[in-house]
Amino acid sequence: AKLQALHLGHNHVRDAGVAALARSPHLARLVSLGLGLNPFGDEGARALLRSKRLAGLSVLRLDDELAKY
Repeated sequence: AKLQALHLGHNHVRDAGVAALARSPHLARLVSLGLGLNPFGDEGARALLRSKRLAGLSVLRLDDELAKY
């Protein structure tokens, strides 16, 4: 089985880490990615938006994933 969901909230992921995720061939089947409360900025956001490997994402969480609603 291929990885379909990855939640990395609160893991100090910065721009370089987000860019590495965006380039990873291992995440090509990812449909849900959680990066809430990580200190990445515009560079990391651009890497996510431009990523052909993450084209199948249907959920991108940038908020506090652990919050109770």
